[in-house]
Amino acid sequence: MTAISRDLELEIWDGMVPVIVTLHRDEVTALEAPEPFYTSVPRVTFLSAVSNEIIEHFAPSAPMGGGNNSVWFDADGSPLDWQLPMGVAFDLHQPQTLPWPLVVHFTSFPDKVLVRGGGAEQHFYHSLKQGLFLEHGNSSTAMTLPKDEQSQLWAALQQHEPLSFCKINRRLKCERPMMIPTRFVKLDEPCAQIPVPVASPDGEPTTLGTVLEVPRATPPQRKTP
Repeated sequence: MTAISRDLELEIWDGMVPVIVTLHRDEVTALEAPEPFYTSVPRVTFLSAVSNEIIEHFAPSAPMGGGNNSVWFDADGSPLDWQLPMGVAFDLHQPQTLPWPLVVHFTSFPDKVLVRGGGAEQHFYHSLKQGLFLEHGNSSTAMTLPKDEQSQLWAALQQHEPLSFCKINRRLKCERPMMIPTRFVKLDEPCAQIPVPVASPDGEPTTLGTVLEVPRATPPQRKTP
C-alpha cells in the first residue's frame, strides 16, 4: 500500500457525524424532559458505538422494561437502520442541519421495518465474510480469521482505532481481487448487493460510472443481512 493510499484510508476514518439525540416527547416519564445528548459518531462505524451511552443518559427519564433491544432511533420520523454505517445513514437522510437531530425511542419498536439491534457485531462479521468471499473467490480467508482477530476488528471499529483495524484488515485484502463487493443503498428500499468485476471482458478497469450504469432492477434485492 502506498503512502497516499494509507493517508486516504486514515482520512476516511477521520470523518465524523455530529448528532443531537432527544427522547421522544411521548416517552418522557420524568417531570421534566431530559437534556439532549450531543456526540459525534465516526462515519465508518455504527450507531451501536454510542448507543449504550445514549441509553444510559435517557434511561432515568424513559419507560422501563423493554431492554436495550427495544430501543430504536428515528430521523425526521423515519426509523434509522442501525445496520448501516453511520456515514451511509447520514448520506441517505441528507439532514439539513447539524448536528443531525435524532430521536430515541424506548417503546413501540417498528418490527416490520427494523431488525432489533442486539446483533450488531454478528451483522458486521457476516458482511465482512460476504465481502471476502466475493473478493477472493473462496471462503478460506474468512474462515481462517482467528476469533481473537475478529474481536479486535470489531473493538477497533467501535472504539475508533484505525491503526488497529487497518493492521488486521490489510492482511485480509486480496492483491488481485476477482470481484469488488458493492452494495447499493437507497432510502426506504431493500439493498442491492452486486459483485462488480474488477475489469471488463476487454480488460478495461471498472469505474464507478460503469457500475452506476448497470440496471439495478436485475440483481436480487434483499434486506441487509
